[in-house]
Amino acid sequence: MGNKQISERINDRNSREHIRYRYSAKDWESEIKYYEREMLDSIMQKLFDKDIEFSEERQSEIELTMRELLINSVAACKERADLFIDLDVYYSDTELLMRVVDDGPGFNHREKIRERRETFKYMGIREFLEVLGTSHDYKNGVGLYCLIHYTKDFKFNEKGNEVTARFKF
Repeated sequence: MGNKQISERINDRNSREHIRYRYSAKDWESEIKYYEREMLDSIMQKLFDKDIEFSEERQSEIELTMRELLINSVAACKERADLFIDLDVYYSDTELLMRVVDDGPGFNHREKIRERRETFKYMGIREFLEVLGTSHDYKNGVGLYCLIHYTKDFKFNEKGNEVTARFKF
């Protein structure tokens, strides 16, 4: 799916429900575990309420991807209290779109994706985490691993401080 098609899906609000979260980077950093659990529970409850079915494994993939994208955004913005992070979730009966935007400097996503795609190609998450060891450095690539393996498709903006990911149920 091209960038235009993903953008059109986000803009198609008639067929989608929308959840939005916006916090300062400092708030995210200090309360990320609380916000993360609250958001995940809220999102999953809304999907459950609409009788949208997906496996526990799929739920875990969505949750891990969201968590990693938020951790990366916090890491990019944590030096300044005036920067914000937005999480938008759009969902329908068949898919979920997640958009994470931060006010940080961005990164060279094209280069990182090219580097990581070949590395991740045949690795399961357990193998990948074994290669990483116990490192939880935001530059370790877990977010990109999740995007490459768990989403139907994804796109970054030019600057690299906004990513939209599409999950199929």
